Amino acid sequence: MLRFNRPKEPPEFARRVARARTKIEAIVAEPRSPESGDFDSVWREFKRFFRDAQCGKCGYCETFIRGDQYGDLEHFHPKAELKRIASHVTRPWTSEERPPAEVVCETGYWWLAYEWLNYLYACVICNEYWKRELFPIETPQVVPLARGCDASEKPLLLNPYGDEVPERHLRFDFEGRIFAREDSRHGNETIETCGLHRYDLVYVRGEIARRVRGLLHEITHGRTQETADRSVRELHELGARGRRFAGMVRMLVEDRMPGMVCAL
Repeated sequence: MLRFNRPKEPPEFARRVARARTKIEAIVAEPRSPESGDFDSVWREFKRFFRDAQCGKCGYCETFIRGDQYGDLEHFHPKAELKRIASHVTRPWTSEERPPAEVVCETGYWWLAYEWLNYLYACVICNEYWKRELFPIETPQVVPLARGCDASEKPLLLNPYGDEVPERHLRFDFEGRIFAREDSRHGNETIETCGLHRYDLVYVRGEIARRVRGLLHEITHGRTQETADRSVRELHELGARGRRFAGMVRMLVEDRMPGMVCAL
């Protein structure tokens, strides 16, 4: 995972979502809990801004979405319902299947459905199959959710636009496997919520991770300076922001050769 700079909200956004936002506020005033079908998905018109800001990559798993799979403009805070990983589940969750979930609240963070700061670009697998209505926070949610409660909550799910630095909470090995650094709660919850340990991801990450291992070996044990310089250049290319799994590459390099990735 990498941190990105959130794209600037375009001038037409507020105007385009105004009617949809008013509709949801009217439903809440009935009073009734808004359901997924009540939300007009006008946010899709602005997907390209986040796609470009994230170099076409999923904000959670860093796979390329362009050309490989469909992408969503994802709501970081779930808009219509809130769930948590079921209390009977043994943690950490290492299965290939999404963990069983239980409802926390039938109302989600509806007031954030049309807020620019609540969006990120995500692949369908991370968003629609794994994360969905899950949203772990540091302390249990107070239900029913009250408008504005998000201001005092501390999410445990890492956000590519958030304040938490991913490398403080995640680490990788040279087989592409992902772990919570020092058993970080942010790390564990992010891995389990988005399925970042799933086999297909580990497989494709592993190809790049093993190449990183080989390049690091050439830098430290290569016979010539030319070989070492060439390896450094390739590592910088693999860790460039627009490359797939650049976050993993940077973490692998920084853990073994601190300071090398500073220029990326």
